[in-house]
Amino acid sequence: MLGCVLYEMCTLKRPFEGEALSQVVHKIIEVPYTPLDETRFDPIFNKVLSMLLNKNAFLRANINELLGVEEL
Repeated sequence: MLGCVLYEMCTLKRPFEGEALSQVVHKIIEVPYTPLDETRFDPIFNKVLSMLLNKNAFLRANINELLGVEEL
């Protein structure tokens, strides 16, 4: 959820969109999100987003991992 909020704050778009819930779920599971434009955003944002939007829920970052993220 935090990854979706951060992504939307940066891009003013949702990372996964669809006309029906089933389409959104399919995109969450199967389709990669579009990374942020690195000319506009520091690479750390893409690193954090990749940790928060991991397709595997067990591999998504927890708060301790996020706090330990260092600059690239």
